[in-house]
Amino acid sequence: MDISCIILSGDLELYVMGLLPEEDARKMEQLLLLFPELKEEADRISETLEALAMQSTVAP
Repeated sequence: MDISCIILSGDLELYVMGLLPEEDARKMEQLLLLFPELKEEADRISETLEALAMQSTVAP
């Protein structure tokens, strides 16, 4: 399996944001277990999205 194709597809970002359809999300979870480099990329995406969210928060 070509991990770079999965990364470039945008599905990993959708998975991290919880926007991937349920069946596709289950498949992605299996891939994350099988391919540590894919899990690492998902973690990086999650960290990046969290950092972006923190930058765009408005102080009360």
